[in-house]
Parts: sequence; C-alpha cells; structure tokens
Amino acid sequence: MKKALPILFLIVSLGASGQTWVKTTAPDSILYRGIRTWGEDTIYAWGNSPSSPVYPNTLVSSFDGGQTWTVGPWQRFNTDQVVATPAGLFAGYYYYLGSPASGHLDYTTNGTTWQTVPGSTLANGGYYKPLGLLTNGKLLLANSTNGKLNISPDYISLGSDYGTLYQYNDGYTYYAINPTNGRIIFGQNSGTTHMQYTDDNAVSFTDISLASVVGNVYSPIVRYTKNNTFFNARMGGITVSTDNGNTWTACANIGGNLSDMQANKDGQVIFARSDNQIMSSSDNGQTWTSMNNGLPTGVGSLGIGKTTDGKFWLTLYGDQPTNGGIYVIGSGGSTAEISNSEDQVIQVYPNPTSDLLNIEFDGDLTNALFTVSSLNGQTFQLPLKGTKLDVSSLESGVYFLQVEMNNSVKRVKFLKN
Repeated sequence: MKKALPILFLIVSLGASGQTWVKTTAPDSILYRGIRTWGEDTIYAWGNSPSSPVYPNTLVSSFDGGQTWTVGPWQRFNTDQVVATPAGLFAGYYYYLGSPASGHLDYTTNGTTWQTVPGSTLANGGYYKPLGLLTNGKLLLANSTNGKLNISPDYISLGSDYGTLYQYNDGYTYYAINPTNGRIIFGQNSGTTHMQYTDDNAVSFTDISLASVVGNVYSPIVRYTKNNTFFNARMGGITVSTDNGNTWTACANIGGNLSDMQANKDGQVIFARSDNQIMSSSDNGQTWTSMNNGLPTGVGSLGIGKTTDGKFWLTLYGDQPTNGGIYVIGSGGSTAEISNSEDQVIQVYPNPTSDLLNIEFDGDLTNALFTVSSLNGQTFQLPLKGTKLDVSSLESGVYFLQVEMNNSVKRVKFLKN
C-alpha cells in the first residue's frame, strides 16, 4: 500500500478584509446541492453530475477533514431528511412515481455503498425519516405515516414508536441543540410560522410561534452559537434569540434567496444565498459582512457545513464544468491554507463487517497496541490474527479501532452488523 499524501488545512488568523475561502480537491464538475458534517473530519456533499442535470446522483465524501475525497452514488433522497452521525450518513428515500409508492431509511458508512435500515419501510409509501442527533447521541426518527417519533438504539436499527412531534404538520425537519442545557429547537419547512422545543430529549414538546415577528411564513433552519443564542432562518430573513429560544427578534435585513445558514461556537453566523452572496455576522445578526473572497463568480451556493473545529464548508454549483466545488474557511473567517504532507493512514475493510476486520497500514504493526471502543466509551480487547481483527463477539453497532504505535495514535471508525 502506498503512502497517502493528504492535504492539511492550516489555520492562519487574518482580519476581516483577509477572509478567504480555499478550494478543496473535491470534484468541481458536480452541481452541489447540499452538505452535512460530523465531528472534525467527516464531510458529505451531494449533487448532480453532468450526466444527470435534474436529480442529484452523486455523493462526495471526506473522512479526513477534506484531505481526500470519495465519490459514490446518491439516490432520490429527500434532501431535507439527511443526517450525519458517527455511524455514517442517513437519508430518507421516497419515490412516488410508481405503484405502489415506496420509501425507506438508508445509510452509508463509506460514501460508496448504501444499505436500508431493517423495518424502515412502511405501508403505502411510508418510511422512517431521520431528524437528527439528540443530546445523548441517539438518532431521532419520525414515522412519516403518523408523525410518531422513534429513537434508534444503535443507528442501524429502530426503536419503538412513541408520542408525536407533528402538532401542526410533518414539516419539522431542522433543529439545533444548546449543549449547555440540552434544549433542542425544531424549525419547520412548510406550513405556518411555528417551531417547537424540547428539554427532555424529545419526550415532550412546547410550541414557539414567530408570527408576531416575521408573519405567517415558515422558518425552517435553526442554528446554535453560544451563550444561549439561537438563530432561525427562512427564505427572506433571519431572527435571533439570546435567551434560549424564549423570545425572538428580527436581524438586520439580508434580502431574499437564502439557501442555508450555519453558526459556530465562536458566535459567528454565516448564510449563503442562491446568488452566491455569502454574509457573516459576529454581533447576533445586527450587522452583516461579505465573505466572498476566494469564490468564483457566476455560481450559486446551496449548502454550508460546519465541523466541530470551527471550519465552515461551502458547496457551490457552477455554470461551467469546473467552477463549482467545495470550499473551506477557518473559524472567524480565518483562511484555511492548503499544504501537502506525508502521513501514515490506516484503512479497514470490509466496513461494515460481521466477523473479521482487515487492517491495512503502510508501516510495521508488529508492536502496535489495538483497542476497540464503543460510542459510550466501553473498551474491548479482541483477538488479532495477523492483520485481521476478530470482531464477531461484538454486538451490532458503531465502534472505533484505536492503534497506538511509535508514539502516535491512529483512530478509525467501523460498523459491526
């Protein structure tokens, strides 16, 4: 196996006038339509290849912070129902052209192959939709036929239906979490101007109405920054709450055509318009500053992702074959510069696996220490047969393989089925 030559993003602090987006090595011939992220290093973006001008058909993924990218298939998923988790990317599939209509919940762990969650297909085209991760890390799902909720115990299987989120309709698909107190606020992508919040991990819900602030229009996108501050966005504007979602006020006017919004723990919020205007605010939306340095002209932007290290990731769709792409910028608008560096990379396969996990590495594993841990931190010492790890004794779920050697630690995620 040859040594990989990944790309490292080095954060350099610059003033507002020096905020510059950096183009990654992701394919730039894709008409990107959206993006999701998990942790510091996992990015998923989907869009249209030149051969499919109408429906997204391509998934572009990175599992090393944008250093390398994998290209795989994208099905006719509902793009409002896409959630990145420790176990991979989950997406709701609904196809109504045909008899009968069909729907199901699918996931990919490697960005190239998709699997269907057992039992996620319901009668009459119904299916379980992914809503997002709760404060305890569990995946919250919704039954599309009756609005009942469901919490997956391990991401790849279903729990039991309970309660209902849909007091008004089934449009609650975006939400954000306040990590300091666990409050989750749901936005709504159709119908009237209502949101809901829960303080008990989606056991019970309380209604929030923004009608007195923005009128009778739906406001789907919700993001959290810091200090009990939430932002809520709709097509034509943004509102902010600095008291944990109890009261809301309108931000400064941004115009229309808003396509996505993100906020980070440093208090910075940025939004993208479909005409490729990127704006940023660090004063709770009272003033906005352009963030278009480094971006091509004549393109549109439909998605912003945020990794936990504070970086923002922007997907573009171009009017020419190579002027789209995925761009990155550091926290606070600092520039993410790109340089090349050699690194030793561990790969495992097959992933998922039911028994043996093959380990590939371009160095000597003779004296390496292998540890497997679950999402809740439980560790397992498993038998190693050469470069094959026997994981057959593990229960189904998501695990991490940690390899310690030569004063360094490598960590890779795998799925046991």
